[in-house]
Amino acid sequence: MSKEVSKLFRIAEYGMGEEVSTEADMYSYGIMLLEMFTGTRPTDSTFIDNFSLHNYVKFALPSRVMEIVDSTIIHEEVEANNARLVVSKNQWVQHLLVSEIAIYLKNNSFHGTMPQEILYA
Repeated sequence: MSKEVSKLFRIAEYGMGEEVSTEADMYSYGIMLLEMFTGTRPTDSTFIDNFSLHNYVKFALPSRVMEIVDSTIIHEEVEANNARLVVSKNQWVQHLLVSEIAIYLKNNSFHGTMPQEILYA
């Protein structure tokens, strides 16, 4: 954990009058991860009485986890998957073109020119 992030956690602990500890640092780090995962702050107005960000995530696991995931994470993952599909499709097309050229060369004597439909497919 970086010194800056750790320092922020310690400041919060000092503010609450508690002694700084590894356990408190880990708990704060976990809450920060839950906040990033859900896009919801632990101080959100929906968390009243004993209902907390920790409980919110706990109740959603495992069957309703996609309901609480921050939509920007899902959107970014969809974009990344689409980019991977485009790259994969382009590689597949290139493989087919190379295969088609190889078959043409194998079946025909090469005289320096190739049919336009193969070159510009």
